[in-house]
Amino acid sequence: MKVFRKFLGGALAVAASLSIASMANAAFVYDLRIEGSSNPKFKLLDGSGPVTLALWGRLTGADNEKNEAFGNGYVALESSVVNGGAFSGPGLVSAVHGTNVDDFGPGAPAANVGKPTDVNGDGVNDWGVTTRSGNPALPSTANNNLLLWRGGASPGYVPTQDGPESKAIPGGYEVLIARFTVETGALKQGETSFDVANITQVRTPPIAVSNTINVRQDTTTVTNWAALGGAVQSAGPVTLSAIPEPSTIALLGLGGLFLVGRTIRRKVA
Repeated sequence: MKVFRKFLGGALAVAASLSIASMANAAFVYDLRIEGSSNPKFKLLDGSGPVTLALWGRLTGADNEKNEAFGNGYVALESSVVNGGAFSGPGLVSAVHGTNVDDFGPGAPAANVGKPTDVNGDGVNDWGVTTRSGNPALPSTANNNLLLWRGGASPGYVPTQDGPESKAIPGGYEVLIARFTVETGALKQGETSFDVANITQVRTPPIAVSNTINVRQDTTTVTNWAALGGAVQSAGPVTLSAIPEPSTIALLGLGGLFLVGRTIRRKVA
């Protein structure tokens, strides 16, 4: 048992260090988390009600100064299912902006929060679409299906202290972008995951695939993902399941073997 615990602890530590290292190498990372779960990336469903997903933006610089700014960006979430999924639907049903990136002024359209839509046809609502038009800025319903967040006039929201929706991290800050509600419906025997999706930006004339974002890193403003090193950066999907994690099943199995062994020893004694 001690050997297993050491192995499990070592494996978890390596996985955590790799994840942190990967995130540290990117200037801006979307981190989708499950609220109210001991594991922010995994939740075992019990049919007790909806699940809240919190999308955080992690922005870091290189000058060791807290001068990063959250300008604006579009967000789409996409689902994936394994073994038929964890539930029968509907999936994502609503969203609300984080208070620090909800600066649209009086009379702003409610469509800025986006809409649920089944992007990939898997029977589970995603959020937004994976293609938007960039010329002009908001010409179509397709754009309004995306969640648009805005941190205010240029350069945007500049965090200065910790709060419920803004926290200091090494080299910068993380800010709550939005909360999404997942309705799970009838439970099934698979898994359903959600992650931030790449958005193919279509313009005239055509340009390379990119994802609209506007942030200030250190003292430099960048306006698309290409300037940050490529496609959208994500800290990984969240997974909802109607069956326990493999590690939980293994621990339960070891616990059962321990109880059986103790019972046999008592009988022999």
